[in-house]
Amino acid sequence: MPAISLRTSSGLATGFPRPVSASPSTPLSAVSFEEQFFRILLFKLFNKIETWTALTAILGEEPRLANFDLDGYDDILEELRARKVKIYSAAYMMPCPADYGKEGITRKHSMHLHMIWDMLAAEIPRRLREAGNLETAYDILRGVRMLGPFLAYQLAIDLNYGPFLGYSENEFIVAGPGAEEGIKKCFRNPEKCSEAAIITWVTRCQDTASRVVTGAGAPRLFGRPLQLIDIQNCFCEIAKYARVAYPEFNNSRTRIKHTYDPKPSPPLPKPVFPAQWKIETARDEFFARCSI
Repeated sequence: MPAISLRTSSGLATGFPRPVSASPSTPLSAVSFEEQFFRILLFKLFNKIETWTALTAILGEEPRLANFDLDGYDDILEELRARKVKIYSAAYMMPCPADYGKEGITRKHSMHLHMIWDMLAAEIPRRLREAGNLETAYDILRGVRMLGPFLAYQLAIDLNYGPFLGYSENEFIVAGPGAEEGIKKCFRNPEKCSEAAIITWVTRCQDTASRVVTGAGAPRLFGRPLQLIDIQNCFCEIAKYARVAYPEFNNSRTRIKHTYDPKPSPPLPKPVFPAQWKIETARDEFFARCSI
């Protein structure tokens, strides 16, 4: 896919990957890695189902490479903002590349749309496919001007869950701010070990550590042991739980942004997992037992 420098307002410019048609039974994100990359990145930047739904309603179909038009998407999101509709989730802060402002791009959503365009033009999907492992894929994403260390790692993991990369999740980890906080609340660290080293050690020793506390091995997801990213997430949740349960260990972070709402909700659908995890059979057997 040759790189391009112009951002046009009439759909995909010459040089972008040609969209591939999906059969009625094939999810759009499984058609090509470029399609999957675009859809994951677009959703992650806004992280709000209502924003995706609004784009789908106005476009007449789900967002996809074939209908990605900078001005068109920008107009839709600007109209939503004008109607006081929140287009971003409050779950986490999504930064903006400040240097886009020098190009006259001042709206946050406009910056993010241009960032998607620029990543496609820079052949990021092709480079990720050729990376060979998760750490190299992370390094490629880390070179994008908006992506900090943890956001680049999260995106690498998200993309790796699809059917096109399949890199090992247990060879490389980047700790986020929440995990760093959780680790500090769990361990003294006189040797100044890195957070990544501590997460790796806990992952390798998960069964031994669990037996000390519970008498049984660490929990499994349909037979799959906890991976580096799972332990990273555990430390992040420990940090949030401890802010309330053990406030004496709080440092600068004390607020809980969202509390649990126990209101009734419809049953969740059967979970879908990455094919490379190879746990579909165990999952199906579990749900078959539950339905008896």
